[in-house]
Amino acid sequence: MMDTYIVSKSSNISIPTESNIIYFEDGLNIAPLANEFIFVDKSLTPAQKKAIVEHLGLYANVITLQKDDTKIVLVSGFNSNKEVSYSTTTSGSLAQDVLAHATLDIEKIARVAYEKTSHNLLNVDNADSFASSNIWRKVVNNINEDYETVDLMNILVEDFFIYFSNKYEELESIVVDTNFKNIVLKNIIQCGFKITENYFTNDFGIIAKII
Repeated sequence: MMDTYIVSKSSNISIPTESNIIYFEDGLNIAPLANEFIFVDKSLTPAQKKAIVEHLGLYANVITLQKDDTKIVLVSGFNSNKEVSYSTTTSGSLAQDVLAHATLDIEKIARVAYEKTSHNLLNVDNADSFASSNIWRKVVNNINEDYETVDLMNILVEDFFIYFSNKYEELESIVVDTNFKNIVLKNIIQCGFKITENYFTNDFGIIAKII
């Protein structure tokens, strides 16, 4: 089976000779096989990457980070489920942010994190402030009973940096409310960690790696 690369026509990444190359600009005419590896050009725009994720039905983003001998696996969704709207009222301009989660989507992401954890899983959310994040925490905690060997701990995103900077050597995996993934990822990198692997997966075992 040949590896598939989805790239921009202006990409300068090195691609093996015997590969299936798809240029994003030509359209995503792709029907991936189960357990196939797909490589995605990191220079593609966020909107282009989102289109690939939606086309392939990818839902879980798995990022491996390492500092010296310590390795952390961070699991979340692809991107923030935030909807922004603007309007004008008698009081002036009005901006609204709507954060959303569906329980089935949360469970699918959380189970990927649990499957990659043998002992300690840290859940990061903002359950005290947002109803969507409260649902996230409930789902992550409810399915913990299916993984008896995994000790689950919950922490608010506002407390994550201080906790992680002192306890990262004790951690194995982190699952984070997708709406706060970028904050948590930035905090981990600030502690000296570097990304060693970044990929997305779906129900059919397709893995799309960002290269």
